[in-house]
Amino acid sequence: MNKISALSLVALFGIAGCRDSDWSRSKSESSTDRTAATTTRTETHDRDRSVSSTSTSPDARILAILHAVNREEIEIGTLAQQKGQSLEVRDYGAMLVRDHTANDTRVQTAARTVGITLMSVEQAKAMMKSEKGGGADQPDALTQLRAADGSEFDRKFATLMRQGHADVIRTVEAARANVRHAPVRDLLDQTIPTLREHEKSAANLLSDTNPNPR
Repeated sequence: MNKISALSLVALFGIAGCRDSDWSRSKSESSTDRTAATTTRTETHDRDRSVSSTSTSPDARILAILHAVNREEIEIGTLAQQKGQSLEVRDYGAMLVRDHTANDTRVQTAARTVGITLMSVEQAKAMMKSEKGGGADQPDALTQLRAADGSEFDRKFATLMRQGHADVIRTVEAARANVRHAPVRDLLDQTIPTLREHEKSAANLLSDTNPNPR
């Protein structure tokens, strides 16, 4: 009887020891998982904070905006050359591609000169949306134009180009007073006359495509 009891106790403590070992291993693994999750959250926060910090620099902000605008205008200009019904619209599209390609090269050169890493187009768009207060998503100019054809395309194109360039001019003029680096300020001084010429040409184009422009 004593021998059986002793064996039973040995078996019982052996099982308990296994359970304690399993519990300790599980606790250790859980702690490791929590540490990894905390590290991931910290890295994500640091990355987001880095983007936010970049976006608060006046020079980085306006360079990012111009880069995003240039890339969109190049796409729009290419689309206008393909879908424009009138020769004037197709010519305007060619002008967009030419001028915004040249400006984007200058934007990238200015960024390298002052040691600024440009945001991606997606980051710049997210920043601009945040500055406007978010809200419901509205189709961008490129999306609207892809959905239009014929004379409707020409009218919508002229309307969007006039309004879009007017908006960018206001943004650039407001930013100029806050930039710190001379190469960025020089870039803005070179950019504004081109944008004004585009706005003026778009207004003339709108008069040609719409007898009652708004």
